[in-house]
Amino acid sequence: MTDLPLSGIRVTDLSRVFAMPYAGAYLADLGAEVIKVDSCQAQFMDTTRTLNGPYPDNDPGELHWERGGTFQTLNRGKRSLTLDLRSETAVGLLKDLVRVSDIVLENFTPRVMNRFGLDYASLRAVKPDLIMVSNTGYGHSGPWSNFGAMATALEPTHGTGAFIGYQDSVEDGRLTEGSVPNKIGNSYTDFLASWTAQLAVMASLLHRARTGRGMWIDLAMYQVGVSFMGAGVLDYAFNGRRTNRIGNRHGAMAPHGCYPCRGNDEWVTIAVRDDADWVSFCQALGQPSLAADPRFATAQTRLGHQEELDAIIAAWTGEQGQYQVMENLQARGVPAGPVLNA
Repeated sequence: MTDLPLSGIRVTDLSRVFAMPYAGAYLADLGAEVIKVDSCQAQFMDTTRTLNGPYPDNDPGELHWERGGTFQTLNRGKRSLTLDLRSETAVGLLKDLVRVSDIVLENFTPRVMNRFGLDYASLRAVKPDLIMVSNTGYGHSGPWSNFGAMATALEPTHGTGAFIGYQDSVEDGRLTEGSVPNKIGNSYTDFLASWTAQLAVMASLLHRARTGRGMWIDLAMYQVGVSFMGAGVLDYAFNGRRTNRIGNRHGAMAPHGCYPCRGNDEWVTIAVRDDADWVSFCQALGQPSLAADPRFATAQTRLGHQEELDAIIAAWTGEQGQYQVMENLQARGVPAGPVLNA
């Protein structure tokens, strides 16, 4: 299609695993021609080719590196090119490709790109208005700059492990004996880095259109992760208050959580944003007088009586299906949704 926003834009995608391949797939969705450069050597292939399914009919087949659903999802809409960058000829071919590209995506450690002569300064020499995203774990300077990074290992370093999990009995936020830090269910930092890269690329294209100049986007996943921790960091910096784990609850809204429904392992999530939602919720509950109960009349008092409140709600949701609860509440303007499985 020629009417998509990025039609006519060419992307050389040197990235692997998740964050930047995902960004490249979105650029392809927007109409860019994305050329994924990979290796035909098994030990250097994109990790998602060799480690992840799912496979059609649960059968990896002889060409399992071509059949995995994870790899196909992250690299949809892309062209493919294999090069062995240990060869000077291959590096020269890659630079020829960069010369006719608009964007380069890569997520190697700084030493790798420098070793191959593919750092931004070298590629800018062949394409002066190049836009390049260099996605690392910890940036291009400092003692951690050449550390490898996977979201699972990187995520705790920017603090989410201290915030994620069910409520602890220790008031200062420390883990109770026998418990361990939690990570977000999926590799959330990869998503954050991918979304940030997409936004930065779009902004850089606008910048280039106005000035004729390219852009180097030094995107450290650590910094991206920290940027999403603002409220907790500021609260501690200014008030000396640690952010405790609160499970599915919310610091300012109540009720706010996940409740059991009738049926086998059925659940519904509910978020009451304010007192108007609370009045509507009580009407749906069939207990309109509960809205004026001194324990629950304001957000502050509801926050102080969440155990009692959750027990009342769980008894109500437990008698209904998850869709029934959702439709009842949504009809009254109260946010609610079923917890769906695959």
